[in-house]
Amino acid sequence: MATNPPKLKTPISANERLQNLKNTFETKHGQSPLFYAYAPGREKFGIAHLAGMSCVVDGTIPPSSGLSSSSALVCCAGLVTMEANQKSLSKVELAEICAKCERYIGTEGGGMDQSISFLAERGTAKLIEFQPLRAT
Repeated sequence: MATNPPKLKTPISANERLQNLKNTFETKHGQSPLFYAYAPGREKFGIAHLAGMSCVVDGTIPPSSGLSSSSALVCCAGLVTMEANQKSLSKVELAEICAKCERYIGTEGGGMDQSISFLAERGTAKLIEFQPLRAT
């Protein structure tokens, strides 16, 4: 069973990055943020300095459709990050790491959505099996 993440009190004035985030939020939304959240990254390739990215996010998954928008977003983020840093993984490795990412942030998915996102082929049905991950 997952436990709730810790809530920490951090003085914003002592942290330049948080102060910049606060200012940007207030400019955009006209009020102060209620809270700040962060998650530590994981250096799969030992990359000392990740490449910066400018991104726009869009989607067409209808609300309450039963489709996993979080899985779609994680898979796209994985692909974009790989491309920006000129790294590559196999489709199976990408599916596995994206499923781990979602579990790490508490989504408790099994990996099916990520697997089919990367392993699907137009015009075919896929049998997804785990441990080890494979699609036939």
